[in-house]
Amino acid sequence: MTGPNNAIFHSLKKLVFVTAYAANFTLESTDNLEHCSVREIHRQNNNHYYYCDTEGNSVMRIYTETEVEVTLIRGNGTSYSADFSLDSNQFISHCDGEWEVEGWVYCDMEGKSTSHFHIWFESWNDYSREQVGHWNNTAEVIDYDDGEDHGAEIELRIALAEEVGSWTQDEGVIHFDSGEDFGDTIEIHVETIDKEVEEEMYSSQSRIEVLFGISWIMCLAAPLVSIAMIIYGFAASGGKAMGVGASVALASYPIIGFFGCIAVLSGVH
Repeated sequence: MTGPNNAIFHSLKKLVFVTAYAANFTLESTDNLEHCSVREIHRQNNNHYYYCDTEGNSVMRIYTETEVEVTLIRGNGTSYSADFSLDSNQFISHCDGEWEVEGWVYCDMEGKSTSHFHIWFESWNDYSREQVGHWNNTAEVIDYDDGEDHGAEIELRIALAEEVGSWTQDEGVIHFDSGEDFGDTIEIHVETIDKEVEEEMYSSQSRIEVLFGISWIMCLAAPLVSIAMIIYGFAASGGKAMGVGASVALASYPIIGFFGCIAVLSGVH
């Protein structure tokens, strides 16, 4: 059995094409695909980077993401707008603005948006939110209006992404081509985990969560039980010994309970 996880750097070698890279990678039947990432490679600016996602054990996809700023121009009243369109191979991963001082402006979309998104304003004060703008790929215009005058123009930051590489379990080859030349090789970091080790980890975590819940109930219930025993012990005839014992237990509880609860919390991490 292997350790908890195996981190492997796969060097993708340049093919005959100037910007295309590839490397063989086979996932063992005893392992699960856990994580992948693109090691730091040369970038033209800080608004551009590469990342990798996994889909179960069958697919890895590599993306490049570039952040652009779109200028929205004020029209009538407090409305702002800007032309905006996507290339056929692009999608929007997220977008936001920082012109508001009392809240947060952000875009709401489901997954990899290529057709539309809504712009929302969320207040820092009461966390209420309202829709203040939208975009769709039919009109190809971003509209924004929150009822406030922000000057002649505002900037919306939009993160544009596109797929530049992939791997499938059936083919067993990692492909990468972003249109840039990074030299002879680039490295893809792939982490796998032994299936039996992973199953044992989840099983142990489940047991700890159950014990944690029981322990918390005991930590909270013990003082209440002691108080009830004190009342009953001193009130009932012949129960003085019980009352004294419960009083001692209640008095020592802060010390015992403190260290006991610390032990429980330590066991969860």
